Amino acid sequence: MDINDLRWHDGNIMKFELSPKYGEEAEIWIHAELYDDSERTQGRDEFLIKCCGVSRFNAACDLIELNENRVAGSINHGSLKANVLRISLFEGFVEIQAQNFHVSKR
Repeated sequence: MDINDLRWHDGNIMKFELSPKYGEEAEIWIHAELYDDSERTQGRDEFLIKCCGVSRFNAACDLIELNENRVAGSINHGSLKANVLRISLFEGFVEIQAQNFHVSKR
C-alpha cells in the first residue's frame, strides 16, 4: 500500500517507536489506526508506517487532547511530499523527513 493512499482523517496515532541507530540509518515506526476504504470495513484498521533513513523528526502535540479525541479521531490530515511526511493532529503535528516510507496493514 502506498502512503499517499492512506485515509488519515479521523485516524489515531497509537504509538511511535524511534531507533536513532547512531552511525547508521535511523528509523521511526508509527503505529496508527486508520479507516481503510479499500475494504469497506467498519471501524479503524491497524497500520504500521515504517520510516527508513530518517534525517529529521519534529513533533509537537497535546497528549491530553490526543487522548480525549481518540473516539472521534485525533488526526486531521496526512501527506507525503518531497520525502517529508506531515501529519496534522488536532492540537499538534508530526513531521518526518526520510529516504523511504513503507506501509503495512496489521
